[in-house]
Amino acid sequence: MKKLLLSTLFIFVFTLGTSISINAQGTSNGLGQPIKEVIKDDIVAQAVAKQLKTDVDHVISQEDIDSLNVINLTKTGVKSLEGLEIFVNMGSLMLDYNELNEIPKEVFTFKKLYYLGMNSNNITIIPEKITELSKLEHLSFNFNKINAIPEDIGKLDKLKYINFTNNNITSIPTSIGNLVNLETLYIFGNNIQEIPNEITNLSNLELIQLGGNNINKLSDEQFNFIKTIQTHSLVQQSYSYTDDTKYYKNDNISINKIEILDNLATFIGKENISINLSRIDSKGNLIVVSTDINDVLENNKFVVKKDLIKNGAAYKLVVTTSDNSSELKNSKYTYNFNVNSSVTINYLDEQGKQLVPSDIIYGELGASYNIKPESIKNYKLVKVNGKQKDKFNENDKEVTYIYKKVEKKTTHKKIAKAGNEQLYVSMIALMIASSALVIKQIRKF
Repeated sequence: MKKLLLSTLFIFVFTLGTSISINAQGTSNGLGQPIKEVIKDDIVAQAVAKQLKTDVDHVISQEDIDSLNVINLTKTGVKSLEGLEIFVNMGSLMLDYNELNEIPKEVFTFKKLYYLGMNSNNITIIPEKITELSKLEHLSFNFNKINAIPEDIGKLDKLKYINFTNNNITSIPTSIGNLVNLETLYIFGNNIQEIPNEITNLSNLELIQLGGNNINKLSDEQFNFIKTIQTHSLVQQSYSYTDDTKYYKNDNISINKIEILDNLATFIGKENISINLSRIDSKGNLIVVSTDINDVLENNKFVVKKDLIKNGAAYKLVVTTSDNSSELKNSKYTYNFNVNSSVTINYLDEQGKQLVPSDIIYGELGASYNIKPESIKNYKLVKVNGKQKDKFNENDKEVTYIYKKVEKKTTHKKIAKAGNEQLYVSMIALMIASSALVIKQIRKF
């Protein structure tokens, strides 16, 4: 009888402990807690709430954890991703245009990540453990301060797109030849002196940009391989590019990709290059803006000065060479690009507090836009400042939505949570009482 009572007591305590442990585990991974308590950075918390179409007071459910797989933190000033790792199905993460000095450690926990964008930050090192993210298809780190490409990047054999433009990279690892699915490779604007012969293994490559480096020699095999690629950084008679984003650097606006010609002044000499930068008016007429090469050349790279252009306008840049001693003699390069206007969309409460991160949309001069407000859980739209429907013009615009908080009704989740807490208190009390009773019975024996 004594053994039976002791066994019963052990089973009861073990079962209760297991139940409490399971509940504690659910709390530790963010389940059942408000977004703002799980996600430490307010900006990230707001972005998560926006993606889930709710607010930061929302209690995270298992459905939320399973469903959230995209987060856009572009130009938000985000500093930390702590807490975001609970969303284990994360597939697309955009961290462009922030001032991050390193890749947040949480990124390496997203084993289903297929898209990682970290352009225009201050990243200097890409750890080798990034090669553990085996689902990656898109990897973009342009305009950072990266010194080296991971040696084992070839392990990421699902990669289709790589962009390491404008960094401090000095070499390309030979393992890049294993990226047999790679279609696009941007690596111009670095300090690379030679490329590995393994690059000729990239049979699916459709675009490669190698300009802006110190490459002075290609093997016949490499040269012939690059020439077969649909778009490459060897000499082209005409190249047309339409920009869809603003690129500001040192008070200049850089025409991204125009660096296909970045060594032209070195090869030919600035005195043998002429330019014509024109603005295209609404009737298609060309209005000459500048014919001075110094207005579009900076350190042998073509960069248009910001004070020569304005938002919402289309431009045409024609570069002509006149060096009879070079294979580039009498070549003409034509670039068409747009400097887009923007509309910033804000979501605020009645006190002016930001509810979700602002959106920015871009468009060409004269193009129409029609903005619709976000639906934010537990908030009601009460006012709109700015035009929701209009046309892009030379001035950047702003539309602000004002929301009023709606009093929440008691949800089943909260009732269930409160009920669970009462249940655990009752179970602990029962355990104490039962233990005392069992011990009393044991003493009688």
